[in-house]
Amino acid sequence: MAGWELAGIPIKAWLVTHVSLSSVLTTDPVALVGLGAKAAFNHHRAEFLPLVWVLASISTLKWHLVAFWAGALWGRDILKHWSGTSPQHRRTVVFVDRLVGRWPVVAIVLAYVLMPLSSLIYATLGSAYLSWRTLLKVDLAAAAVTTFAWIYLGYFIGRPAEHALARYAHISTGVAIGLAVVILAYVVWRYATRDTRRIKAEVRRESRRVVAERVAEARRAKREARARRSRTRAAGPGRSPR
Repeated sequence: MAGWELAGIPIKAWLVTHVSLSSVLTTDPVALVGLGAKAAFNHHRAEFLPLVWVLASISTLKWHLVAFWAGALWGRDILKHWSGTSPQHRRTVVFVDRLVGRWPVVAIVLAYVLMPLSSLIYATLGSAYLSWRTLLKVDLAAAAVTTFAWIYLGYFIGRPAEHALARYAHISTGVAIGLAVVILAYVVWRYATRDTRRIKAEVRRESRRVVAERVAEARRAKREARARRSRTRAAGPGRSPR
């Protein structure tokens, strides 16, 4: 999935002027809006709009099913892998896990709103043993509504959206190459500095452990001092406490 998304950055840029093909292959919202905008002034293109809408809705499910399948195969282990060592990631996993456990259908719909968390949501649905039939029915309905909304937005905006798409097409290749270079450089940097980051994390954990031990020791010493003073007062003047 990650390889396809990385390779899809320049592909989306190349397909930005071929909105029908881009809508089906990439299901990019920009392409869907452009498709609706072109259909508003091109009756020949509007004739194929229902077919493209159906194909784009079905194509939207492809990575959702992969993530769901991964969750069904590996269960809770895939959530542990996703959470990693970051407290923020762990909180996100706990939030998604609770959401899926209570309202699985709502979680499928929210995956189209919380798009950065969509893979995690579908993997969690798979680990929760949601039936394939329920997933396909709800996910296809949500995909159809979302795809129709993007197409209708472009159809409603009309000519301005088409002009904006044409301007974007002139700079899309450069933007796509720049994004691909930045993402690849970030991946290489993360791989090259993994040992350094692991050592720093271990040092931070050890420092927190030492500080926690010192704080606990200081509190224990204070409690013992208060207990000695209490025994001294209870023993009275001139008598040593036992």
